[in-house]
Amino acid sequence: MVSMDDPLGVDWDAGNTATVEARGFTSADVERAFLNGRGTYFPDRRHSDGAERFWLIGVTDDGRHITIPFTIRDDAVRPITAWTTARKYRRWVR
Repeated sequence: MVSMDDPLGVDWDAGNTATVEARGFTSADVERAFLNGRGTYFPDRRHSDGAERFWLIGVTDDGRHITIPFTIRDDAVRPITAWTTARKYRRWVR
């Protein structure tokens, strides 16, 4: 499991910002989901061929459930995309 105890930056570019926004979230929604302490982290073994990847299943500050696949690069979290969490996975939100 990943530990988010140490503060990290967030690595945004046009690509990951566009995929997050296409799913109805903002970069601020994603960043707050990492910071608000209400999520659970899981390793993403299926997609970790080139770089180790993880999932955050959490909630935005306005109460929307969010799933964020991400990797850690150069001491920064790099969100890949985000989507609304399916109901069956929402039980992992604190």
